Amino acid sequence: MRDGEPYLWDRSGERDALVGELEEKLALLRHEHAPPDWDRAAAGEAVGASVASRRARPVRRMVALAAAVVGLVVGAAYFAKLWESQESRSRWRVDVVAGTPRLAEGRLPARHLLSAGETIVTHAADRARLRLAGVGEVELAPNSRLRLLSAASSGRQALALERGTIAAAITARPQIFEVATPGARAIDLGCYFTLEVLPDGRERLRVEAGWVALKRGDREAFVPGGAAVVSSRAELGVPVRLAARGLRAAVDRWSALPAGAERSAALGAVLDLAERDDAFTLWHLLAANDGDERALVHDRLAQLAPPPPLVTREGVLAGDVAMRDRWWQSLGLGTAGWWREWRVAYPSAAAR
Repeated sequence: MRDGEPYLWDRSGERDALVGELEEKLALLRHEHAPPDWDRAAAGEAVGASVASRRARPVRRMVALAAAVVGLVVGAAYFAKLWESQESRSRWRVDVVAGTPRLAEGRLPARHLLSAGETIVTHAADRARLRLAGVGEVELAPNSRLRLLSAASSGRQALALERGTIAAAITARPQIFEVATPGARAIDLGCYFTLEVLPDGRERLRVEAGWVALKRGDREAFVPGGAAVVSSRAELGVPVRLAARGLRAAVDRWSALPAGAERSAALGAVLDLAERDDAFTLWHLLAANDGDERALVHDRLAQLAPPPPLVTREGVLAGDVAMRDRWWQSLGLGTAGWWREWRVAYPSAAAR
């Protein structure tokens, strides 16, 4: 028997250094129960080891319990963060930009997730920003009042601007985002725009990029980027290029006048100022006029942008919508089917 081997059999003699190192490393796996009674001395050693192991057991249990608690805390924090992230993706988050905007129902926290029916109010020095992942941003200017309406359907978002101004940068696909005003509905078709409800009751929509569809009763306007429309209390306005300031002033004067000779003369001034790039303005004026005034608009539009085949003067003067739509398509502003899609099965936000 070589040196060190008696220790392997009965733990007598000198312990080899390598054996000692292995024993120390494997101590936690040592069998805890008494061995068969073939050697009382060995059994005594085993009992001593079992006692030591039982003494170490509470420590191991405490370590395991601590690990479990840490796991629960980390897991709870993870799922809370996940829930918060999902909430922020499905609800408008409101951030204070300047001053002290408020909820109509009370104080506005520094960061707030807006619920349907809640209203944000700003005063002279206040600004607030609303964000919704996948939809875009809306900034509420001073002296404004904005309410979140319930969604028309899954994924669709509707706000109501009761007074003041918003600037909206919308990245969602067309028809997802809508703003109701006291006099109309603005349906985003993918764009950046500002919308104002003025103290005198007029409403002004300015589109910087993309398109916005504007509807009021049975009248509608389709406003391209680089154009604006001003509506009075009485009727929906017509869009005009931002660069055409003279035409804008003439259209504003025409829209402010009651029916009669003076209004007809103002319409004549509008038609004289119109250029080829203003054909979309005259197209809208077809629906805003009737009788002799519609005939004047038709004839001027035909000079600037001749109607396509199958569009007749008689049909347009009679109010044939299909003919008017074909004329629009010939202006190079997209197909009628595209910019009328938003109306399908989409009730007014003001009714919700």
